[in-house]
Amino acid sequence: MSRQDHAPAGADPSGYDAQLFPSDYASWRHCIEVKCGLRLTRDYVQARLAVLSDPGREETERFIRTYGRAYWLSMAVQTRASSVNSAVDRHPGR
Repeated sequence: MSRQDHAPAGADPSGYDAQLFPSDYASWRHCIEVKCGLRLTRDYVQARLAVLSDPGREETERFIRTYGRAYWLSMAVQTRASSVNSAVDRHPGR
């Protein structure tokens, strides 16, 4: 039997609930959808990308202070190179 088989109902067998910061894509998605209760819809993702693409916005400045300008620039380049669909549709049916 796996650890999940012994977990009480409502428990988080992934351990993501205990993470202060997401460690990978799955934990990030858990953080957004479960902890924050947000739905990763196309409109939501487009709105967030628009905010983070504007270097004059306070949220973008906070992101740069937290994660660094180099990471922000690499994220901006990747965002332009990929479609919103890839971010939203990784896990269809959610």
